[in-house]
Amino acid sequence: MPEVGEELDRPAGVRVAFVTASDPRVVAEDTDRRLHDRAFAELGVALDHVGWDEPGADWAGYDLVVIRSPWDYPERLPDFLAWLDGVDGRAPLHNPAGVVRWNLDKRYLVALAGLGVPVVPTAFATSAAEATAAIERVDLDGDRAGEVVVKPTVSAGSRDTGRFARSDPAALALADRIVGGGRAVMVQPAVPSVAERGEVAHVLVDGELSHAYRKGPLLATGGGLLSGDEYVEVREPVVAPAAWVDLARQVHDAACELLVAAGALDLGPLLYARIDLVELPSGEPALLEAELFEPMLSVDLEPGAPARFAHACLERATR
Repeated sequence: MPEVGEELDRPAGVRVAFVTASDPRVVAEDTDRRLHDRAFAELGVALDHVGWDEPGADWAGYDLVVIRSPWDYPERLPDFLAWLDGVDGRAPLHNPAGVVRWNLDKRYLVALAGLGVPVVPTAFATSAAEATAAIERVDLDGDRAGEVVVKPTVSAGSRDTGRFARSDPAALALADRIVGGGRAVMVQPAVPSVAERGEVAHVLVDGELSHAYRKGPLLATGGGLLSGDEYVEVREPVVAPAAWVDLARQVHDAACELLVAAGALDLGPLLYARIDLVELPSGEPALLEAELFEPMLSVDLEPGAPARFAHACLERATR
């Protein structure tokens, strides 16, 4: 990837589309957007923000289509998947459609764990009986944690997500509601460090660390958000320890290995990945989730990040 400020040979008329949502709330919440606009303008690249469901959008007319903020997809999943099928093969999509399909459902954690990635212990369920058993048995480093986190395997923005005392009937009620709606549910122990310090997001561009930042605690015990009814992330830049950066790269490389083997990716690295890690009671980092298709990148927290991402996009658009 070129260094920030390094000149690239770029033909005139390069056009890039960032896939977003038509919901005006997304525009307001996407703090990356204005910085992306400025960075692309400085490279002389036309950048459009286009809703994934915008009628008549000419995806094939772009040199690069980057999925960035289609944050209404969980409520409209069949429509979103139909759009993805329609654009797949018609436009240079990054990350590719196969990556999106694989990353949509957090059961990918099982596959990553199978390649030796340390993952927060997770149980999955597709029925009320399985959910009951998952809430009962999930533990952390051999310790039967007193609290659990319950959420759908397909979700964004902490929708239908709650932190509960293991004995709280509301935990099973949420799981029942999720599986009753035809969705799979996942149960994890509530990692104590997350409630105290949050998690650390590692943003990788072309497989290399761009920047890292801490996301403060979100979930209150009992099923609500610490901020009340509104989803609010508290973010701050951090210098990630070398061992954490190494794990973030391991997650990226393991995901690429799985995706290439499945025919969902021709070759790594991915254009972007956000790898969210947490500290286990042992002091070691573990993967909470790998966001490979619509994460907030928080480029506002790192001065060089917008230009770094714009250069990476331009390189792929002119490949």
